[in-house]
Amino acid sequence: MSSMIENFDSLARLLLEALLNTLWQGTLIAVLVWLLLRFVKRVSATTRHAVWLVTLLTIGALPILALVAKRNYPAPDTASPVKRGAPT
Repeated sequence: MSSMIENFDSLARLLLEALLNTLWQGTLIAVLVWLLLRFVKRVSATTRHAVWLVTLLTIGALPILALVAKRNYPAPDTASPVKRGAPT
C-alpha cells in the first residue's frame, strides 16, 4: 500500500510541475503571438484564425512534451555528495 501511495505522490508531483511550467510558457507564447499579430498589418481573418489555432494546439501539447522530456531526461540525483577538487 505504501509503494502505491509513493507512486501516486511522484505522479502528482510530475503532473503539477508540468502544468505549472505550462502556465507561464503558454502565457508567454500567447503574448508573443498577440504582439506579432498586433504589429503585422493587413492579416486576413483566416490567417489570424490559423495562427491562433496553431498557438492553442502548441500550448495544449506543452504538458505532454514536458512529461515526455522529464521521463527521457530525469533530473540528476541531488542526494549524492558533490566531489570537489583539492584546494590549491
